[in-house]
Formats: sequence, structure tokens, C-alpha cells
Amino acid sequence: MTFTNGTYNLYAIGVHNDYQGKGIGKKMMTYLENELKSVGHRILIVETSGTDALALTREFYDKCGYRREACIQDFWDEGNDKIVFWKKL
Repeated sequence: MTFTNGTYNLYAIGVHNDYQGKGIGKKMMTYLENELKSVGHRILIVETSGTDALALTREFYDKCGYRREACIQDFWDEGNDKIVFWKKL
């Protein structure tokens, strides 16, 4: 059963702290986006926390061309929102 037509939801991806800021995350996202597009996917959704600890993660998705599509308040815990990013492939 298909729930969407060409939408892919990335649940987790990361780069070890020692290797952040070296372009590895951007290369991983570009590779994934290109692979998904090549097999007919049209949208990629990524999600993260709205806490201060993940501010750089949200900035990363902004820089990768993702749009902040939704904020689900208190999703992860009280005061810890889920931020949903969207990108057309």
C-alpha cells in the first residue's frame, strides 16, 4: 500500500560532532536527495526538535534549502516542539 505519491520522510541522519562543519552532512543530504529524485520521489520531509540544543540542526536544514513547514508544539515533551521541514526535489 502506498500512502503518498513520491513523498519520502527521513527519520534520522547525523554526523558525529568531531566531523561536523566539514560539509559531510551537506554531501549526505545532496546524495540522498539525488537518489530519491532519480527514482521518482518529489518531496523530502525531515523533522527535528525545537530545543536550543538543536538550533544548529535547524540552521543546517535552512541552509540546505528546506522550508519550515510545521511546528507541532510539545511533541517530544513539554516545551520540546517538533519542527517539520519540507523540500521539493
